[in-house]
Amino acid sequence: MANQEYRRSLIMLRGLEKGYSGHARLERRVLSGTLDFTVGGSRSGEVLTAAMLGPRGGKWTARTMGTLREDGRGQRGLFASFDPRNLAGLDLNEETALVVSRLADDRVTPVLYGYINGSRPMDWTAIQRALEEAYSLSPAQPEAQNQTESVPAPETQAAPQTEEATEPESVSESTPEAAPETKPLPAGAQLDLDITKPWPSDVESLRVLFLTQPPYEPLSVDGYVFVRAAMAEETGIDHCAVGIRAENGEVTGVCYAIPMVYSPEPPAGLEGYRWIGDQNRGWWTTCDDLTEKSSDP
Repeated sequence: MANQEYRRSLIMLRGLEKGYSGHARLERRVLSGTLDFTVGGSRSGEVLTAAMLGPRGGKWTARTMGTLREDGRGQRGLFASFDPRNLAGLDLNEETALVVSRLADDRVTPVLYGYINGSRPMDWTAIQRALEEAYSLSPAQPEAQNQTESVPAPETQAAPQTEEATEPESVSESTPEAAPETKPLPAGAQLDLDITKPWPSDVESLRVLFLTQPPYEPLSVDGYVFVRAAMAEETGIDHCAVGIRAENGEVTGVCYAIPMVYSPEPPAGLEGYRWIGDQNRGWWTTCDDLTEKSSDP
């Protein structure tokens, strides 16, 4: 039970509507939990809200987390606290997904979702009803329900990263001598494993980053390959680094690093982190050995 009393993970949010992307950083302790959302692609002035959902007694239930705020940089953020033992009657381990929705014209429309405890079936008709009940809204019109139900299966959806915009890889017909820009290989190509196969549930949400993002070079920790990930405005930190270690074809470690100005002790909330850097700037890091977790009874 001890290894379930503390949990930290990055949940990638998959787009249900074109243009939206983001992630949520989850941290759980015995009696408290936090979720730190970062979402990109929203339109100015629209209202986006977050909820946590799961099935209970044959019915999906939703617990609202709050409204995402604009940060002036084209992103939205929300930092929410919760009791992991009681989320609309469910424990965090029983929850299925986070859903970010758009509220407009007395309607709720899911635009992003992410798995909390690994991939599970999603009943979007029931989820729509649960969201309407949670936000005290009238049922959606049949057209809207059909559109929601026609979303492709999660395995076929892209999960774009908020850190990097994708540019068209084409050459102008007026300049045939120009060669297309060569994109760097994703960070996952440097790992000793088949990046297309599922990862352990604790880090599965990170796999899309290593499938799509280039390696992040400023930080070096022996055995780890890093990518860059955005953080919400409320943290006052622009980005963090996320690293994965792989050995003999398996993921064996995960590392999180926060860039900061040097301080003798870790800042509040980063207790137990280790400093990597000089007396001016560097990183507060924490690395977990996943081989130890996998060997626990």
